[in-house]
Amino acid sequence: MASIDQLAVLVVDDDPDTSDLIQFFLEGKGARVRMAASAEEARAVLSTWTPDVILTDVSLPDEDGFAFVTRLRTEAATRTIPAIAITGHADAKSRQRALGAGFQKFITKPFDVFALPAAIASVVAETARAPGVETADARVARLVSERDMRALLSTLNGPTPFRYTSILRFDDDKLESVWTFDRGNQSADAYPPDVPVSASYCAFVRADGAPFATGDSLTEPRLQAHPKRETLRAYCGVPLFRADGSMFGTLCHYDELPQLVAEETVQAMLRIASMLVPVLDDAGSEGDRQP
Repeated sequence: MASIDQLAVLVVDDDPDTSDLIQFFLEGKGARVRMAASAEEARAVLSTWTPDVILTDVSLPDEDGFAFVTRLRTEAATRTIPAIAITGHADAKSRQRALGAGFQKFITKPFDVFALPAAIASVVAETARAPGVETADARVARLVSERDMRALLSTLNGPTPFRYTSILRFDDDKLESVWTFDRGNQSADAYPPDVPVSASYCAFVRADGAPFATGDSLTEPRLQAHPKRETLRAYCGVPLFRADGSMFGTLCHYDELPQLVAEETVQAMLRIASMLVPVLDDAGSEGDRQP
């Protein structure tokens, strides 16, 4: 059995029985273990203590494990700490989402607690041999260069509370989805085809050539007469430009429920929008769409 003696492990799980079992077992193998029941508690621990590895359930209250680790990868103090996801979903999409969020290993429930030391030791050893865990910016640049827009949108969506993230294209007076990520249903492009630009909040981005955001449409004066006001409560969008400076469309998050729109979210979208410029001239053809 791989040794984890003296390794520092942060376990993030809101189920007391599971977390107690993991803590008891790992400490019995010599690991130094600290516990957290939520992403917020985990960040508080990380503010004063740096573990060798993070072991987290992905089904956490308030902020899930995907968003938690994606956010860690954006911060200098935590971006290189390896992380292992524990999830009840073993499908390929869940695995892809875990890797896209910045996890190094993926363990499905029910799991064998006796296999944890080997999993922990392996990710710690792999990280030690590597020049460094891929940073969030490096991952985004790679996904853009590979034109893996589905994984890119998943990565961008992860740290936010929004259900949907899209690259939308202006086609005269119509708005078309080039790529859409739906956190609730990752098997299909959820954005309806040929929506009038005027029937979307993207119209404000197009009119101003600047970001537009609302955490709750019912409190936004500009949306008092908007047709989507009652059904699309939260939105955050930034303009996308082609290399020649013409506006292509928008990069946006949106949700049927009110959501907090953080300034960090807007800034991250603007950075990624600028990185997308080289691929927008030929984006949106049938060959480029990812259903």
